[in-house]
Amino acid sequence: MMQFSSLMATLGLSLLLWPNMLSNAHPLVRRVENIDIQVTSQDNFCSYLPPSPGEIIAKGEGNAVPFCTQKQEPGTRTFPEGFIVSSHFDQKDTYVQVTGRIDPSKYDLSESDGGGQYDNKASIIT
Repeated sequence: MMQFSSLMATLGLSLLLWPNMLSNAHPLVRRVENIDIQVTSQDNFCSYLPPSPGEIIAKGEGNAVPFCTQKQEPGTRTFPEGFIVSSHFDQKDTYVQVTGRIDPSKYDLSESDGGGQYDNKASIIT
């Protein structure tokens, strides 16, 4: 009976504190909204980078900035000179993809940075 009482007390305390924990939660920072980027060729594509050189990629996921090989929409930036070392474009019925190599030193990125996931989960405009 003692274990059950301890469990119920812990559960009860958690339920009492839950609204307070939610009100103290940090706000979720989002990337710039309403920017449509294009991936049309190995010479015309965009990807996301941290807003400032030298930032850890995973820590900047919430406020990543679209960088492009060519200036596109307002709010996009162009990749630093020499950042894109090589690129390869592939397109199928259900996706487009650019793979290649970068020179991380051109944006002061650490070569040991584990990266992140910069998908915008937006709809595809055809």
